[in-house]
Amino acid sequence: MANGLRPVGWAVGGTLFVAGLVLHLVTGHGYGLIIGSLIVIGSVLLERRYRNRPATDGLPADRWTATGERFIDSESGEAMQVWVDSLTGERRYLPATGSIAIRD
Repeated sequence: MANGLRPVGWAVGGTLFVAGLVLHLVTGHGYGLIIGSLIVIGSVLLERRYRNRPATDGLPADRWTATGERFIDSESGEAMQVWVDSLTGERRYLPATGSIAIRD
C-alpha cells in the first residue's frame, strides 16, 4: 500500500467502526460495519508485515542461473540477460555483462 493510502485506510476503517457502533447502539444492528472496519484496519496493520520481503526469501542466492538468452531491450536499447530461478521457474531480465551480437 502506498504511503499516501495508509491514512485513507485508517480513516475508512475508523469511520466504519464508529458508524457501526452508532448503528448498533441505535438499532441493535451494525455488526456488518464493525466487522468490515476490523477487516480494513487489520489489513492496514498486516500490510506492513508482508511488504518489502527480501528477494531471496532466505534461500541461497545461487539458485539463479543464466539461460544464455540475450536481447536488446526495445525501450532502453540496453543489452539484457535472462536469468531463471531453478526453484520456481521465475525469469528475470537484468542488464547483460559484455557485448552481444545482433542477428537480423
